[in-house]
Amino acid sequence: MLQTKLSTEQVNEICLSIPLNRALPIRVAESIIANVREKLRKQLVKVTIYPECFKKFKDEIVLHYHKTLAQAGEAVGVITAQSIGERQTQTTLNSFHSSGLTIKTVVVGVPRFSELLNATKDPKMINCLIYLTKSFDNIQQIRDAIGNSFTEITLKRLTLSYDLVREPLEDWHYLFCNIYNIDPTILGWRVRFQLNKSALYEYNVRMRLIKQKIENDFPTMTVLYTPESVGIVDIFIQDCQNEIEKPNEIEDIKENEEIEDENGDEGNEEDEEDEEDEEDEEGNEEGNEERNQEGNEEGNEEGNEEGNDRKIIKIKTKDKDDKKSIEIPKDMEQIISIEDKIIPMLMNTQLSGITDVKEIFFEKRKENDGDQWVVTTEGSNLYGLFSHSLVDKRRTLCNNMWEIYEVFGIEATRQFLIEEFMDVVTSDGTFVNSSHVELLVDLMTYTGSIISISRYGQKKVGSGPLSKASFEESLENFLKAGLNGEKETTDGVSASIILGKLPKTGTGVFDLKIDIEKLVNLDKTKIVENSKNEKIVENSKNEKIVENSKNEKIVE
Repeated sequence: MLQTKLSTEQVNEICLSIPLNRALPIRVAESIIANVREKLRKQLVKVTIYPECFKKFKDEIVLHYHKTLAQAGEAVGVITAQSIGERQTQTTLNSFHSSGLTIKTVVVGVPRFSELLNATKDPKMINCLIYLTKSFDNIQQIRDAIGNSFTEITLKRLTLSYDLVREPLEDWHYLFCNIYNIDPTILGWRVRFQLNKSALYEYNVRMRLIKQKIENDFPTMTVLYTPESVGIVDIFIQDCQNEIEKPNEIEDIKENEEIEDENGDEGNEEDEEDEEDEEDEEGNEEGNEERNQEGNEEGNEEGNEEGNDRKIIKIKTKDKDDKKSIEIPKDMEQIISIEDKIIPMLMNTQLSGITDVKEIFFEKRKENDGDQWVVTTEGSNLYGLFSHSLVDKRRTLCNNMWEIYEVFGIEATRQFLIEEFMDVVTSDGTFVNSSHVELLVDLMTYTGSIISISRYGQKKVGSGPLSKASFEESLENFLKAGLNGEKETTDGVSASIILGKLPKTGTGVFDLKIDIEKLVNLDKTKIVENSKNEKIVENSKNEKIVENSKNEKIVE
């Protein structure tokens, strides 16, 4: 007799033989049993048995189901911690076996488990698995269909170098001015970008697109460009102060303005007035000398424009004889604004693609309907990806729990966390009951948001100060509890153990109520054990009940 796969009827018969838990509310019991039956059904379709062993096989499954049920009051949290912690310990010890291997750059094992447990909002490797609505035969067809619509392309990504230039216009600048009716006299400072020509062709970015994007984002700027074979873009900045918040200004200091010591003694007002008069006289003399010098310079340098490009700032220190002058360009404010604020803004200008999608990779996967090409991204943006016509919105996946929470809600996040935790704890091929992971994930999501299993997540849960102190930061939690007058209900397991109280686990979960009246009126009994190992119970009615070794009771 050959082994055969279970038929659909046999699978359904086994699944329906799993009974409901009558101790739970009917809705809860039905939800739990539906989940159990669904998981069991997925495993049974792969099983092959001898047909004559079917009944015994079904009975064994039902028996093992009853054995796996947790008893009322069982401390399932401790069992969960043991089950998951043991697997993580083995993963840590086995990590050195894979050192030095060249594998796909993904975060797995203990680092990934820590990211999930701490609910990290900025994971190390965020990616999406994109299924496409159309089928393609090779990578080239996918590249032609997608183009640069997925990958985020910024000006920084295409730039080899840049420089701030204020030189006379070149010949090709005047050509552009004639074509676009631009007055050349209004063109001042310009930022010259030398672009990577190979990157332009790789991402299919045209110079005209760069001009349109920058001029749309910064209307007061003028963009002139060379052909793609040269790869030069000149961005003329006419009025940078309208584009950004004005930086810290360099105030003009008049020639006769002096920096005085303001910490002098206020009681010596007469001495201060004398010193001020002397300083005013010195300032007038210096001002006359400087005016004479400037007049001579202007007379000697008539028509020289460079003399107007700089200004002199006179600074006088506490020491009267120590006088310093700093010569800076007149348009230093504009230079600082361009280098510190405008150039970074230009670098971050998005030219094409979807925001936060840094790179894309192509992969061929085996699916139920055959091999299929999928796209893996570095970075994620589900809102942007779902707006693309080629993206299959039903099957596209993301490994960022917070983005799933924002787009799909808490139930989808719960399912994602269960699958991710199971992938991590069973990555080495070992079996871990999914109930442990589900209990952990339920603790993280039962409030409707994501709560991390850390000191910060404990603050969001209404646990007492003793429970918080037993977890982390004991001294800090005790100090805060004492200062704020927090109350401890001692309902938690940790608080009960610290105070020597019976925790609410096992038999401690249940309370026993005693009827005092019946206890008072209870017949007084006396238990005597004779030489024949028989127990003799005497009650108030002078009745003797003899219990022998065979557990037989005889009333005398």
